[in-house]
Amino acid sequence: EDIVEIAISTENGLEKSHYHITITDKGIGIPPDAIEQITEPFFRVDPSRHKDTGGHGLGLYLCKLITKAHKGELVFNSVEGKGTSVTISLPWN
Repeated sequence: EDIVEIAISTENGLEKSHYHITITDKGIGIPPDAIEQITEPFFRVDPSRHKDTGGHGLGLYLCKLITKAHKGELVFNSVEGKGTSVTISLPWN
C-alpha cells in the first residue's frame, strides 16, 4: 500500500472569530463531481472498493457531524493527481 504524506497547519481566521485547521496531502485527489458527496454516509469515490479493504465510507461523514456539532464548517479543495486539502473552520466561542 502506498504511503501518502500529510501536512497539518493551524491559524486564526482573518475575521479573528474562527480557528482553522488544514490537513493537506499530495495524494490522488478527488474528482470534482465527487466533492459534494464525499461527506455523505457510505459514499466512496471508488465504488469498486470493498469495506474489507477500503473502509465503510463513514469517516468524512463523521467529521462533518462533529464539525457541525461545534458550529463549524468543512471546506474541501482538491485537484486530481495533485492532492487534497481539507480546512476545518471552528468558531472561537
